[in-house]
Amino acid sequence: MHATSSPKPYQTGFTCHAWQSPDGTFKHIFPRLNLDCELDSVPGVVIVTDGSCRYATASEVRTLRTELPALLAATPDPVVYWLARPDKNERQALLSELTKHPIFFG
Repeated sequence: MHATSSPKPYQTGFTCHAWQSPDGTFKHIFPRLNLDCELDSVPGVVIVTDGSCRYATASEVRTLRTELPALLAATPDPVVYWLARPDKNERQALLSELTKHPIFFG
């Protein structure tokens, strides 16, 4: 008999925060992820930052579940914001507005 691990709970009850482009011309709301919960397997845009939210990186991911560990490796005490966007054109448009290094707005 093999031991199996318990499945992680699903994400529920998000806290949302606004992020903006560095020039302040574009703002968008992103839900904050609970990293102890199950991660999405759909494409989207992820923002990884530290607890101070002073430096953030926005990235397009095809599968958050498999790509997030590599994105977290470079950030101590990471905080993650996630927005599912199955349409590639929507993901690219969102990233082009936010830029690679969005600013925490509140």
